Amino acid sequence: MRLPDFMIKNHRRHVLSDADLITKNSSPALSEALKGARTNLMYALADIDGGKCVFMTSALAAEGKTTTCINLAVSLAQTESRVLLIDSDLRRPRIHTYLNIKNKEGLANYLGGFCELEAIVNHLSDLNLDCITAGNLPPNPTELLSSKKMKSFIEFVKGKYDYILFDTPPVNIVADSLALAQLVENVIFVCKCGVSLTTEIQKALSALKFANAKVLGFITIETNRKKKKSKDYSGYYYYEES
Repeated sequence: MRLPDFMIKNHRRHVLSDADLITKNSSPALSEALKGARTNLMYALADIDGGKCVFMTSALAAEGKTTTCINLAVSLAQTESRVLLIDSDLRRPRIHTYLNIKNKEGLANYLGGFCELEAIVNHLSDLNLDCITAGNLPPNPTELLSSKKMKSFIEFVKGKYDYILFDTPPVNIVADSLALAQLVENVIFVCKCGVSLTTEIQKALSALKFANAKVLGFITIETNRKKKKSKDYSGYYYYEES
């Protein structure tokens, strides 16, 4: 799979700061950035009936994947869509820390048979979305994410929600994202300007292609906000033709 043009040509585009989360007091630039990404995602998934599943990943760690996943879920929820945000990083979960919710029971607990589904769904009324945290870290995350119970879980939530977003570990570090790709084929790839390496991105995209994952697009993240105006932090959603 070739890299998108904006990476090959090293064009400067509008990017999204990973230091921000959407709130009622968010900057207009941040909100507009996510609206653009949201609109492109909605068009990309328009032909899918029922719940639309997407997982977000990156090549390596610390590339802004989790905050971008949360922001996109919040932006989708602002359209009055039924949105479920799932932390499927069962090794280093972080969504609960950003949203300030408990992580006592979550996806791993449910998949391991230790609790019922109702016990792990957090209803975030202020954000108008539901969230499932990762839960207790299991010894076999890859196996859980590719299990029959995970498949049944996905089919169930697809009937309850309009959009289901999964935050997953980086592709080049562990195989968890590739395991989930067998059940959720649509991917948004996150990379960070000045940090993400082209060779690592190419390696990750090749692995996703081998797993038959469909890369819907790319979101790039700004790393340095010093001496920049807020208009420089609007976002851009890049499409990778399949």
